[in-house]
Amino acid sequence: MKRYHHQIDPLLRNSKPEDMEAVWQKALELRMEAVRALVNMFDHIMAAVDTLGGIGMIDLWAADVQCLDRDAVRLTEFTGRSLPSEALPVQPGDLNALRAPWKHSPTIYSQHPGNERYTGPGRVFVPTVRTLLDEGEELELKVILLGVESPQQATLEWRQLGEMTFLSIPLERVSGSVCRAVLTAEQIRGRDFEYYVRAPVGNIDATVWPVTAPEICQTVVVMNEKGVE
Repeated sequence: MKRYHHQIDPLLRNSKPEDMEAVWQKALELRMEAVRALVNMFDHIMAAVDTLGGIGMIDLWAADVQCLDRDAVRLTEFTGRSLPSEALPVQPGDLNALRAPWKHSPTIYSQHPGNERYTGPGRVFVPTVRTLLDEGEELELKVILLGVESPQQATLEWRQLGEMTFLSIPLERVSGSVCRAVLTAEQIRGRDFEYYVRAPVGNIDATVWPVTAPEICQTVVVMNEKGVE
């Protein structure tokens, strides 16, 4: 992106009207190279992000998309032409849902059809993981579902340690890719428990978090006034 800005700025600033065709061709070449780099970077980040810090990093890199957006306005004003879709910057699908509560003002790059949804492999993750609870405390989970076509079928599977059968709680969709589930103190009853999240993805039976579930789940220890129960 740094190389792109170093080239595009003098190109638009120093060009004359009679150079319009050459400017247009060179600018398109530079933009499509920058867009491909951004798409490749976002694909890798979205395939790996699993924390709130990682989501914040995506939002930080999305500032480069806004820089391309501003250059698009400058270029179209200078040449009087509209940019093809392959020269419009693409932000990662579902970014608006992931970046909440960060503020976002949609601009020209929202026109790109690639921005409509996340297109990578199905993913489920819990960005904030609790391993300890106080007795009488509930567990509220925020769950991120990416590439899950039927989030209403996603569930929280849980059981108290020593039990054989998992109990299911449907996830509640909050916004976009963000869902939530709550285990109340009455359900927990002061006992240690384990859980995992399950969501159907395409032709695959389900994708789960953690990936070792249901053989190895996420364990939560409940602390009473004397210490660990």
